[in-house]
Amino acid sequence: MSQKVRISMIGMVWVLMGFLKAAYAQLSTNTVKYKITYTAATQTYTAWVVPDYSVPNANNSTTVEKGGTAQYTIVVPKDFVITEITDIKGTWTKPTDSGFIKLGPGNSGQTWTGLDPSLNYYVIGKTPSETDYGTFTAGTAVALFSFKGNGCFGPIKPLPAGDPFIQAADANYSLNVANSFYSRSGQPAGGNVNPLEQFINITGSAALCSGGSSDLSITKTLTGAKVRTLNETVTYRLVVRNQGPDAATNIVVKDSVSAGLVIKSATAGTGTFTSPLWNIPTLASGDSAVLTVTTQIVAEGVNYNYGIIKSQDQTDPNKNNNDIPACVSVPYKLCAGNKLQASVPAAYTNVVWFKGTTQVGTGNTILLSEPGSYTFTATNVTCPVGGCCPIVIEASADCCPVSLCVPVVLKKIKA
Repeated sequence: MSQKVRISMIGMVWVLMGFLKAAYAQLSTNTVKYKITYTAATQTYTAWVVPDYSVPNANNSTTVEKGGTAQYTIVVPKDFVITEITDIKGTWTKPTDSGFIKLGPGNSGQTWTGLDPSLNYYVIGKTPSETDYGTFTAGTAVALFSFKGNGCFGPIKPLPAGDPFIQAADANYSLNVANSFYSRSGQPAGGNVNPLEQFINITGSAALCSGGSSDLSITKTLTGAKVRTLNETVTYRLVVRNQGPDAATNIVVKDSVSAGLVIKSATAGTGTFTSPLWNIPTLASGDSAVLTVTTQIVAEGVNYNYGIIKSQDQTDPNKNNNDIPACVSVPYKLCAGNKLQASVPAAYTNVVWFKGTTQVGTGNTILLSEPGSYTFTATNVTCPVGGCCPIVIEASADCCPVSLCVPVVLKKIKA
């Protein structure tokens, strides 16, 4: 029968120590579940066992539970490193032990296929000496050990039953990484039987550290020229960067367009996009994520694509860089003798209008009648890094009235 593992890696040689492989063991009627919680005040994770039974019972007539071997495999974000483990019940593997390593994609000397590259794994084993777990009551969690890490990178949980990592570890390295738990209540009275596995699955939500500071910023750039033609396809590149000291988790970005644009497709390099929301599970300090959005222009005038960071788990000390617009301008066709009424929001102050470099008016509303490229300035408004888009007027025989309203309002007025 295959063996239970306590793992170490020396070059490419795996050293296996331990006990019966849980995957092949029969399941006891007295089962347990695992869960992990996080305490923000101490920045500590705690690994728990939650029994589905109480003592005394038919297999254990005492008022306390005692058990020998156990294994606790933890699923962590790839950048998370366990730096400290503290025993609570029993003696567990420590980071200082020879061969204590992290398993999963991206680790040196390891080859994995078919696994999520954003996740890694720690297999924490308990020494086989019998441990007094105290009173077991159905549904009441008992702490086994606590641990700390190198930062806040995302959700952490015990390995679920049937997780793909179990099969991959067995196939690639003949390792059993499944969770296991053996106690007196799990084994029938009388002895002389194969040990019965008690771990059945995990319970509760994944542990998520909510502390820390991650200064997220967002930029958006238009690919190509700012002045385009009607029905043309244009592409925007949205980049979210984490400039803070801690990882950011559960980031939600909203990407929306004004009425003159229609989103045709979007590709997220990290996370998933379901219009208009881009969800990024985790972004380590110094990392960035990219979203490429393709839109089609369906109206003349100045049209906008907006990006804004809506939420994250951590504190953002600087929200001034959390939203950004990018614009594209389609020439507005104006008939001879007609005028175009352009306006900006009333909150804009000291507005000055220009045709090219020549001042042509002041105030929040202006009538334009000549072909050309028009811009404005205001004392309390600045253009984004990518620049503002001009209002472009071209001569045309088309006299249809049109009104555009965000944020510059344009309207044809017959002479």
